[in-house]
Amino acid sequence: MSSKYIVTDHRLVLKLFASKNPWSVLIYLVPLEMILLFLMKEEGIRPLRLIGSIPLALLYWSLIEYMIHRFYFHWVPRNEILRAITGSFHLYHHENPKDLEVINTGWVTGIIGSIFHFSIFKYVFQLSYISALEMTFGLLLVFYYYEWIHYLVHQKVFKNPILRYLQNFHLTHHVSPKKNYGQITPIWDYLLGTVRDNLDTKDHPRMLAFVKGAKK
Repeated sequence: MSSKYIVTDHRLVLKLFASKNPWSVLIYLVPLEMILLFLMKEEGIRPLRLIGSIPLALLYWSLIEYMIHRFYFHWVPRNEILRAITGSFHLYHHENPKDLEVINTGWVTGIIGSIFHFSIFKYVFQLSYISALEMTFGLLLVFYYYEWIHYLVHQKVFKNPILRYLQNFHLTHHVSPKKNYGQITPIWDYLLGTVRDNLDTKDHPRMLAFVKGAKK
């Protein structure tokens, strides 16, 4: 990273926008899902539609996560205050591999994000009220899967082929910040030309620096 980034440790803010691990994410995720189920109950819960919302939410989230990661997380605003804000989260994570308390999403982002994406489903995609609730419910499940993947790839070097691929893909991004923006799927990196061939975590000291307890 160059000096154009203002990377700061706003610990109080991080407590609002970051969680220590996926188990902490459940503190706000479970109540959100319960609220959505309650609202759907008023309209009549449709189990098959709920199940069907998951693959659609996966496709939607993979694109949203790619766009946020590429155009916001690595955004360098001209305004110094805004640069300090953006540098307090994802860029801080890039610059501080030993601080693994900023990997998962905090409750403020979770709540705001749920309202935002429900609004996208309802008013941009013009889904019915119940369909927008179903998509938001499925999206939160996909989001939790995303949170676990990001957490796991920073915990140890994996031999499992799927986790090893995802780990190598993500940690290659840490050494090439303008490549491999996808977290749970590389599809958009391939389609939009931002993919880089994976480096091997176990053979790369800079990548190992982002793995808890790894021997470097």
